[in-house]
Amino acid sequence: MTLPGNPSGPAQEGPQAGPAAVPCTCCGADTREDFVKAAFWGPQGLVAIEDIPARVCEGCGEQFYDDQTAQRIEGIVNGSAAVPRQRITVPVFSLAGAENAERSGDTTMPG
Repeated sequence: MTLPGNPSGPAQEGPQAGPAAVPCTCCGADTREDFVKAAFWGPQGLVAIEDIPARVCEGCGEQFYDDQTAQRIEGIVNGSAAVPRQRITVPVFSLAGAENAERSGDTTMPG
């Protein structure tokens, strides 16, 4: 999601030296600047990205990215930008498989 409002709006004068409060467009709570991790599906499969500058809602946890960040993420996800600093292997689960295993008393996951 991109950042709500205009992040490059007019400069504030006086005691409001810090960034203006930006409410969450999902729940209305305050957001804070932070760095986050996220996973995205793209043509090359699942891609994990770390150190993403974002505004994070303190109420619901929604993450908002400015336009430049969103474009950088899109480039990485589509495989046209960046070289991964590492590759990882992740397990894949099926909730349908877990449900069937729980019903039968089998604690192993189908492979």
